[in-house]
Amino acid sequence: MHRRRLPFAFFAVFLVIGEAACGDSPPELVTTEGLALASADSLVTGPGGERVRVRAGSVTEDTVITVSAIPTRRPPRGAAVVATPVRLGPSGETFMHGVEIEITIDVAALPAGKTIDDVVVYRGTNTGTAFVPVPTRRTSPTTIAAITEHFSDFLPVVVDPDAGVATTCGDDVCTADEDCTSCPFDCGLCLPEGECGNGACDIGCGYLCATSITVIDEAHGLEWERTPSATGMSNAAATTYCAGLDLGGYPVGSWRLPTYPEVATLLYEPHSLPAINDAIFEITLANTDYVQTSTPDVQGGVWSSRLGNNGVLMSVSGSARVICVHRSTPATGGLVDNLDGTITDQRSGLLWQQVADPAARNTIDQSNFCAALVLGGLPAGSWRAPRFWELASIVDTTRINPSWDPMAFPGAPTTGNYATSTIMPGGTYMGLRSDSGSIQGGFGFTSQTLVRCVH
Repeated sequence: MHRRRLPFAFFAVFLVIGEAACGDSPPELVTTEGLALASADSLVTGPGGERVRVRAGSVTEDTVITVSAIPTRRPPRGAAVVATPVRLGPSGETFMHGVEIEITIDVAALPAGKTIDDVVVYRGTNTGTAFVPVPTRRTSPTTIAAITEHFSDFLPVVVDPDAGVATTCGDDVCTADEDCTSCPFDCGLCLPEGECGNGACDIGCGYLCATSITVIDEAHGLEWERTPSATGMSNAAATTYCAGLDLGGYPVGSWRLPTYPEVATLLYEPHSLPAINDAIFEITLANTDYVQTSTPDVQGGVWSSRLGNNGVLMSVSGSARVICVHRSTPATGGLVDNLDGTITDQRSGLLWQQVADPAARNTIDQSNFCAALVLGGLPAGSWRAPRFWELASIVDTTRINPSWDPMAFPGAPTTGNYATSTIMPGGTYMGLRSDSGSIQGGFGFTSQTLVRCVH
C-alpha cells in the first residue's frame, strides 16, 4: 500500500472543514462563457483570466461552459484564499475526462513563509461546506493548474497552521505520524499497486512527473534529463554530450538527442515563453532558444523546437539547446495500411484517415468534419482533429512537397496547412505545413486549413 499525495491524485472522500456563517449573502458572480467542443480541444477564459482547457471527448456534445468569479465564497476552515475562487457551470454536471483550470495566484496573499508550491485547489459544491482537494500543480511562477471532472466551485488556498488548524486527523494536514491507514482524510486513500496515485510519480496517471534528476513521460515511454545543459551547442557536440551522459542509473550510451516527434511531446500547451513545463523541468530558456533533435532536415539543418517561445518546429542550423532523452519503452513497428481507408501507426497506436479530405475549412468546421466521419468500420463520433504532437509523429522528415510518406498517405497536396486541435496562448491554433513538415502557430478560428482525422 502507498500513500496518495493530494496535489497529484484524485481524492474520493469529502472533508467537512468549513462552516458557512448564518446570514451569508449569496456569492457575487461575474461570469464569462465559452463553447467547449465535443470533438476538439477547447479553451474557455474566465473573467479573471482563468483558463479552462477542455480536451476532446470531455463533453459528449458541444457545451456552453460558464466561468464565474465568486469573491465572497467562504474558504475551508484554516485555509487562506490566495486567488479569487471560481465557479464552473452548468452546476452539477460532470466531464467525461479531467479538464484543467489554470488560475493566477495573488502572490502577495500567500501567508508568510509560503510559496506558490504550497497552493492547493479545493473543490466544493455551489452551496455546500464540504471541500475536497483536487490535483494541483504549479505551471509558472504565478499560476497553478487544477484537474477536475466536476462543474463546481474551486478555491485556491494555502493551509495555514497559524489560522487555527489543529494537528489532528481531519485537519487536512498529513503529519509525520499519520498515513493512509491511520488517517485517510488527511493523507489520502490507500491504493493497490498499479493504481493511479499510489506512488511518487503517479505512474499510469498521464502526468509528466519529476524524480530528483529525470522527468518521466509514461504516456510516450520517454524519460528526460530534468536539468539540461545551460548552454547551446552544435548538433555534433550535442550528440556526444547525450551519449556520454551518466544519469538515472542507465549506463553511458543510453541517452541521446530526441527525434522530431519526441521533442514535439515537450510542448506544454497552451503555454509560451517558455512552451515547456518549467515547473517540472529545471531549465531556463530565452525567447529565442530552440531545443534541437537528432532528425536532419533535407535542406541541411536539423529539426528543432522553439521551446523558449511557442514551441514551433522548424529546421535550424548552428547552435541550439539540448535536452537528452532515454526511451524506457522501445518504439517498434511503422505505418500499416489497413486496406479500409485507414492507416495504423504501430509506434503510437493511433489510427489515421489515409486520404485527407481536400476541402479547406475553418477550425470549427474541421472539428465537425472529423466528428461526423464514418471510416474504417468506426461510427460517427469516433474521429477527431489531431493534437500537434500526434500529427508531428507521422511527418516524413526525409521528404518535402509534401512531407508525407506517399505510400501510406497517397495524394497529399504539396501545399496547404493541416489543422490540429492544439491551442496556443491567445486562443489560436497550431498547424502543420504540408510542404515542409514544420509546425507553426497563429491559425485562428477562421483560418482555412486541411485536416487529417485521427482515432
